[in-house]
Amino acid sequence: MVAIGSAGYLLSMDGRVTRKVESIWSTADARRRALDILQRYQGDGSESGQTRIRLAMLKLAAGSLDELEELLEDAQRDFRDVVAAAEYPEALRSSHLRGPHLSPEEQRELEAIRERDRLQYERWLDE
Repeated sequence: MVAIGSAGYLLSMDGRVTRKVESIWSTADARRRALDILQRYQGDGSESGQTRIRLAMLKLAAGSLDELEELLEDAQRDFRDVVAAAEYPEALRSSHLRGPHLSPEEQRELEAIRERDRLQYERWLDE
């Protein structure tokens, strides 16, 4: 999908990203600013990778353009932190379930957490 940036240039952006921007910000100015911020992310070479990271940034920003700016900086440093926080929030808080020697009960708990994380992210994408 193509949108017009604040400087009047065309932004090529995955349709899922532009739809999320449109659902989060109601004004054209805020949408344009968000798209400008997202367009500046150039860390991962693949289009699908950039889309995933941009969506993660949008989720974590929770409607704050200032936070989106900060997340851009975070993603430029290490995009994995941004993606993990957006897609796996509960699993990140479950440090007791890390490591190679989990009991069967702990493995089931971790699987349940991962499933909840997956569902919460899918719900957010569909909003």
